[in-house]
Amino acid sequence: TLFRSSLGPPDPGPNGETYEDFDSRVIELKNVFNMTAKEGRKKSVSALVVVGNGNGAAGFAIGKASERTVALRKAKNRAIHYLHYIERYQDHTIYHDISTKFMKTNLKIGRA
Repeated sequence: TLFRSSLGPPDPGPNGETYEDFDSRVIELKNVFNMTAKEGRKKSVSALVVVGNGNGAAGFAIGKASERTVALRKAKNRAIHYLHYIERYQDHTIYHDISTKFMKTNLKIGRA
């Protein structure tokens, strides 16, 4: 499947900056429809992509387009502009295993 698969690094920026040490992952990919008066249901694709360097910098963004590949490329290139720094402790971002439950949802986060 395409989910959690690598899209590779974002495209080079307009000033020549490159992002070889970054990797992109697809979080969500869905078809959305917009009702128009002339065309009826107009289909487009929405993609949520996360970009990170594996060393504390990560960002995410949504890309929308009529084709899947264009939406993924837009999200990947937009996410690099919204980077956040995540503090690391002993080379980990998660200090210990966490598990919690809310209604019927179980969330388990562990150190890699």
